Amino acid sequence: MKPTDIVIATKTTNGIDRNSVGIITSISQHGVHVHFVGKDEKVTILSDYLSVINVDLDRKTITVESTGEKYPNRICNRCYILNKLDDKMSARCKKCRKEVSGKLMPKSEKDKMEQKRPPTQSIYECPICEKRMIVGIRKSIIVPDHDHHTGRGREWLCHSCNSALGRFNDDISILKKAIDYLSRFK
Repeated sequence: MKPTDIVIATKTTNGIDRNSVGIITSISQHGVHVHFVGKDEKVTILSDYLSVINVDLDRKTITVESTGEKYPNRICNRCYILNKLDDKMSARCKKCRKEVSGKLMPKSEKDKMEQKRPPTQSIYECPICEKRMIVGIRKSIIVPDHDHHTGRGREWLCHSCNSALGRFNDDISILKKAIDYLSRFK
């Protein structure tokens, strides 16, 4: 083991879950200092509780390059825990997908949103991007947006804007950072 090696925790210890992925920042007589990305914590851990993610395909060890869509393992892009790939796993593990998805819209809210749905074959303008579209041209051209904390419906949005809000976790502070980022390049 050496600094900059990518490792996984082989046991739960020091508040770090088994299979958490981190990077070694340094090694001392007290142990290996690892920055575990998912928890954003720097932890000193015994080397016996770590396994380097090797680049040894011949021995069939897990490698950084052998995690992802084509392989049986995937590192969740949110919690940074190495998981066995299941059919529904995207970039996130099942637990993280559930946390990010938050509260689903209950049937009563879906019914309210359906009553507010713009009529088929009408022209609708997305309240965010102002893109105009013909309702009903495609099934998901407009979608009901909802608050992931309460499950309450908000408005109908174009699919792109609804997805964008979801990717920013409906978090105003992240959206402000995105605006600041874009402003730097104007």
